[in-house]
Amino acid sequence: MADFLSQLRLPAGWELWGVAGAGVLAAFLAFFVGRRLGAAGSVRPEERALGPPPPDPFEVGSRSEKRTALRRKGPSVEVQVCDEHLSRPPETGWVLDRSLGGLGLHVEREVPVGTVLKVRPCNAPPVAPWVEVEVRSCKTEGGILQLGCAFRKTPPYSVLLLLG
Repeated sequence: MADFLSQLRLPAGWELWGVAGAGVLAAFLAFFVGRRLGAAGSVRPEERALGPPPPDPFEVGSRSEKRTALRRKGPSVEVQVCDEHLSRPPETGWVLDRSLGGLGLHVEREVPVGTVLKVRPCNAPPVAPWVEVEVRSCKTEGGILQLGCAFRKTPPYSVLLLLG
């Protein structure tokens, strides 16, 4: 190798640039490669035994989550709740939360799961349509009877706005 370098005709002082370049390269490698190795090697043995942390259900959703749209709270909206055929006078209920997929309703009486109801905001104009929902759950939380309802057909945006 020394013979090869001696046969090259490099400008004077080239050796200094080569040494300086090799030093910069060594420092670069030591800094970045050492950081990667140090980061991988800085995990404590007890953390390695535990494995990776479980995924956060608020970021990726839980396995039992069936909703396809984000549920959001908001001001409670008073609604009229009636059976599917509008055969009885409407009862009063309240929208507790809503999503693009359905409503959470507070009502006075229990409703069997699978029942189809029609819901309409009390403050809606007379031409506003009734919205069909299917009861998916009926439970009592904090002394309030809550229905989890899914839209049978997603209503137009203008109707969704009336529901809060």
